[in-house]
Amino acid sequence: MNTRILLLLLILSACTGKPSSLSGEWSNTYLHISLNKGDSVVNRDADSTNWEQVLGIKPIYTLFREDGTYRSEYRNLKDSVIRVAEGTWNVTGDTLAMSQSKPEASSYRMHMTLKEGKVIFEGNVDFDGDGTLDHYVGWQKRLR
Repeated sequence: MNTRILLLLLILSACTGKPSSLSGEWSNTYLHISLNKGDSVVNRDADSTNWEQVLGIKPIYTLFREDGTYRSEYRNLKDSVIRVAEGTWNVTGDTLAMSQSKPEASSYRMHMTLKEGKVIFEGNVDFDGDGTLDHYVGWQKRLR
């Protein structure tokens, strides 16, 4: 799985609109991506019934700390940590901004909506790394 996909999935790991309510442990539950492929669009969906099959990893675990830092762990299907991403986050209005510092520098901004303990993220990102923006919708749930 490429780095852009992993970072995007990380972004989709949580948020509420207030920094104190984002703080805590989160996990991905759903994603829909519309990949722009020139004259066509390819849709991909993953949820709790097929996440591992579609993406080849376990749902991403993210800890958002009250000091504005985060740590996300990516695990393979054998539950071994295969990647750790760290950086800073902040919320302005209905937008989550994340600035990743490790393992490589990157940043994203996503619109978010809180619904009953889950958050929905939506935005346009280059999900597949082909230089074209793709439309993304993702859901996460609070673990603690």
